[in-house]
Order: sequence, then C-alpha cells, then structure tokens
Amino acid sequence: MRLISILQVVALLCLLSALGFLWFDAFGMIAEPEFDKTFNAVNFAGLPYFFGVSCFAFEGSGLTIDIYNSLQHKRRDWNKALTLGLTVATALLMSTGIIMYHAFAQFSHPEFLASLPSTEGTTYIIKVLYGVGVTAGYTLQVAPLLNLFDRALHLGEDVVTNANGEIPEKN
Repeated sequence: MRLISILQVVALLCLLSALGFLWFDAFGMIAEPEFDKTFNAVNFAGLPYFFGVSCFAFEGSGLTIDIYNSLQHKRRDWNKALTLGLTVATALLMSTGIIMYHAFAQFSHPEFLASLPSTEGTTYIIKVLYGVGVTAGYTLQVAPLLNLFDRALHLGEDVVTNANGEIPEKN
C-alpha cells in the first residue's frame, strides 16, 4: 500500500504540472488570440463527454470508506475532509473548463487536449504528463481490490492490522 501512496503523489504532481502548462497556454491564447472567436451559448453535442468527466472527477470515491476508517477523529474531521476535497476538485474542473473555452471558443473540443495546437512543444509535455498522471492514478481505482488480495494472501496467518487497516510487515 505504500507503493500506491508513492504512485498517487507522482500522479498528482504530473496532473498538476500538466494543468499548469495547460493554463499557461490557455492564458497565452486569451492574451493574444490567433483567430476570431465566436462563442456558442449551448451545444449539446458535448453532453456525453460530461458523464465521462464526471466519472473521472469522482474516481476516488471508491476509497471513501478507507479514508473514513483512517481518520483519527472521524466525526469531527470527516465532513471537513470531504467538503475540502470536493470543493477543490470542482473548482479545478470548472475553472479549467471556463479558461479553455475562453481561450479556444468555437474551436474548443470536448477532450481538452485536442484543443491545443499539435505543433507546440508544450502540447507534448502536457500530453506526457497527463498520460503518466492518469496511469499512475489508476492504482487508486484498484486499491480496494489490492487490499482484498493482501488480506486473502494472509488468511492462514494471524493477521494484525494497524489503525489504517494495513498489515504491518514482519521482521
């Protein structure tokens, strides 16, 4: 489980770096537009992508029970932790969508990476960082399954878990 924590840190750093490069490019397009922009008020063609983004945004929900169990003061801290996490995630997603649409207007694509100019070096950096971040972040999805495998492998032994529900290493 320690490896999963390390991979999650790598995933978050890569995704935040990619987001920083993405915003930097978008602000450059806002400051110096390369085309005439026309803004569409409503376009329902991108609605199916909304559901994919929503699922991605809340991918960590599979770990809510583990997070709750790991809290020392559950009743006091749970609502604060949940509110903070959802607020930060929602703010990042909404501000990225607004900035990207303001930068690319009618040329915005539902997949935000497709909106970026394919000839610029920062686009490649963003794509690589995003790919590494999503791949490393996938371990978050399978963490409950790995927990079950870990416990199943130790069934024949006297299993003692720590406060986080992890099985400590034997000396």
